[in-house]
Amino acid sequence: MTRRTRTALTLAAASAAALCAAGQAAAVPTEPVQKAGPAFAIGSSITAAWNPSTFGTFSKGRNYEIRLQDMTVVSPLVIATVPAAETTRTFSGLDNGHRYRVSVRAFEVPCVFLAPGGGSCLAYAGSSLYSTPDAREFRMDATDPTGSVNINGGALYTNSRTVNLTLAATDPASAGQPASGIDGVQISEDTTFSCNPLTSTADCPVPVTNPRSFTLADGLDGNRTVRVRYRDKASQYNPGGLIALLTVSGNASATSTDTIVLDRSQPTPVVTMGIPTADAGVPVAFSAAGSTDATSGVDPTSAVWDFGDGTAPVNALQLNKSFANPGTHTGSLTVRDRAGNTNTQAFSFTVTGAPAPGGGGVTITNPGTGTAALTDPIRGAKRLNRAVQGKKLRIRVRLANRIQVRVSILRIAASGRAVVRRQVRTAGPGFAVFTFTAPKAGRHVVRIKAGADTLSFPMGIARR
Repeated sequence: MTRRTRTALTLAAASAAALCAAGQAAAVPTEPVQKAGPAFAIGSSITAAWNPSTFGTFSKGRNYEIRLQDMTVVSPLVIATVPAAETTRTFSGLDNGHRYRVSVRAFEVPCVFLAPGGGSCLAYAGSSLYSTPDAREFRMDATDPTGSVNINGGALYTNSRTVNLTLAATDPASAGQPASGIDGVQISEDTTFSCNPLTSTADCPVPVTNPRSFTLADGLDGNRTVRVRYRDKASQYNPGGLIALLTVSGNASATSTDTIVLDRSQPTPVVTMGIPTADAGVPVAFSAAGSTDATSGVDPTSAVWDFGDGTAPVNALQLNKSFANPGTHTGSLTVRDRAGNTNTQAFSFTVTGAPAPGGGGVTITNPGTGTAALTDPIRGAKRLNRAVQGKKLRIRVRLANRIQVRVSILRIAASGRAVVRRQVRTAGPGFAVFTFTAPKAGRHVVRIKAGADTLSFPMGIARR
């Protein structure tokens, strides 16, 4: 080798060293900042993502260093090296409830020999040049929340599509560690939850508030089932990924349901009368038991009668009613179904004549079996409340219900009253006739007992 040749090589090496030094000065990378991730991550894996780092001009020895550490048990670091062209890394097999830390930093190996003329780097060596690390912490959450739903406080029926939901949910701890908490609830009448945040908000999570108003879908009356599914605050650790836009985030509870009967139709009141006409003062049986409602049924405690005769309305499914004044009375029956719908039916009743004298039209109350009316008690007498000694005497009793009736004829004497005749029978509804042979002449009392009550009136027995 000539002296000229050695001189040329020395100059080239010096030039390359100078260029390499310049490359080293420009090779310190910028900090790769991680994209924001969730505080709680679903499942057992995470995907960290960061922005690209800016490297030097000439170096090719460029990489990212990713570190993962379990902070719950202070496990050794898991270190991975990622080429500079990539900006994500996924870690799997993570433990539920554990807290983890992920840090990312860029590094570049210095160039130690450039090609002649300032070309590409021919060799890399020496200590790597590291950026400042960027760290994020999060906790794994693979535990589903639990919850329930209650419609209108547990009511069985409703006459409105708008109902109030009582929502209750808890998010259990994950492996004994604090839970992420309830984030929202999905509500639907369908068997599935069709939420797609890009196309519709239907069935998408809403805040858990009580009471929560919900409108049932329009349609036929009948059983309606509301379904709810709770979501916690955990989400996929995939910051900025498209998956976060297309799916509903959070661990999901099992579906909870409650059912209510929707009934928007009025009931049909049906008025049933024992007889269409009656004398004044004669009790008549009225019943609303035949009233109907196809969906929820008639509330048997809701029947209200207004008889249009100036008396106060009466709340009863069945009752006996007597009218004081003759004429045609127009009344109404109002019933309510179990969902709260009401309807009213008008009716009329004709009252003829006036109350019969001598005890006619008196009502005997008989708890448990209704009422019995005692009318026109004396039959076969020459005149009212008169009979003839030794002749047949008939006493007729009108009964609204089947009941035991006792008829006695008592004589009024100087020594006091004495029972001289008595008959007992169970009869009704309708007329019961008691036949006696009139006792000796004198003053008497006829006593009629139905149940616990008594009707008495005087009667004179004449000689033949």
